[in-house]
Amino acid sequence: MREKLNSFFENNPKSSLRFDDDMKRHFIAKPWNDDTFEVGVGEDDDNLIDVLNRVHLPERYSAIYHPEAKCLEVAYTIFMPSGGKDIRTRQFDFHHNSITHKCAFRKSSNELLSIAKHVRQRQSFGPTNHRNLMSYNTYMLIIDGDIDPPAEIAASYKDALPISFWVENIDWDEDAVVDLIYHLNFYMSYFDNQSPVVIVHTLNDESVKTGKVARYPFGDFPPVITSNSIDRNLLHFWKASQEGDAARQFLYNFQILEYASYYMIEEEIGRQITRLLLAPNAISQASVIAAQIHEAFGASKMQESQKLEMLLRKYVKADIVSSVIEMNKEVFCNETIFEGGYKAASLATPKNGDFEKNWVGSISPALRNLRNALSHGKEMRMSSVITPTGHNMRLLQPWVTLISVITKEILVYRAMN
Repeated sequence: MREKLNSFFENNPKSSLRFDDDMKRHFIAKPWNDDTFEVGVGEDDDNLIDVLNRVHLPERYSAIYHPEAKCLEVAYTIFMPSGGKDIRTRQFDFHHNSITHKCAFRKSSNELLSIAKHVRQRQSFGPTNHRNLMSYNTYMLIIDGDIDPPAEIAASYKDALPISFWVENIDWDEDAVVDLIYHLNFYMSYFDNQSPVVIVHTLNDESVKTGKVARYPFGDFPPVITSNSIDRNLLHFWKASQEGDAARQFLYNFQILEYASYYMIEEEIGRQITRLLLAPNAISQASVIAAQIHEAFGASKMQESQKLEMLLRKYVKADIVSSVIEMNKEVFCNETIFEGGYKAASLATPKNGDFEKNWVGSISPALRNLRNALSHGKEMRMSSVITPTGHNMRLLQPWVTLISVITKEILVYRAMN
């Protein structure tokens, strides 16, 4: 079977072949480098074998690429499109980088339907939704008479029509196709606010790991917890930081740092002024007290970077930070290069004898620069950015782990003041 599918594995090297002893059948594992489903193939499935040998299954898309026709076929739907009947017949020419691509929603190919008929789930859920093929699978099994579904399911498939989105005149190049699809998605949405778009999946890059952190950073879970009232705004930011992609999580965590550092200075100014005004000699020393009040207000003119460093020194312990860095040293002790050009410099290692003294000086600017690269776009002061790609979200995850540990310390210990 491996020899029969030799061309397929040359075109799709991340897939593999396994034999199921119980079912007495071969299965292509990780089609599209996606382990949520597989494709069954028998010794006598000559048509399917021929189809598989003629296509490329691109990891970033719920699609097949036809090399001979130079077409990308995106699996769309077998049901009535949400955008209406006109979607089924929409076609247009798309001129991009001096190349004309004919684009159209039209009947799915026999190749796509043949592959879809033989897919089998390995996981119930996944980020790729099984490449959108499970409804195609049911449709093919029904029309070929392989299953006799309940009446209500059969009725829902009565008017089914497999539709794909076709993009022609593509010489396969991974980066060029991603660029083309991003542009296509933008312009289709520009001219139709309800237009379907092509989903670009995250590459299944196992070399990029999420951030690691000790489950119980302070020993066993305590039998008694004393709560201090935490600023409600900070709690809202913290709740928001638990949801969404890594960029969203990082930015909400940074908003906690900004908010807390600003009000830490304001509160300290307020305490100083209160002490000065309540001094027993305040009336007789009015001119002196006024000068001291004016001096106290000077702290509000500190740069944001200085405020942040003061906040970290006041509320966060070095050993809390060093434990996270040590557990993720393969990330933090090397330069991280993001798509968009931004490079996050390596941090000082916890084993460095001066780490306890110098950690704020390296981590504070690192967090600020990451925030700027995520949120400021291509401003004049930003020579590079972090683009919102799936790969970047994975690279960011250890930094989310680090900043979230820091913000939790600030929430806890700020509330004690």
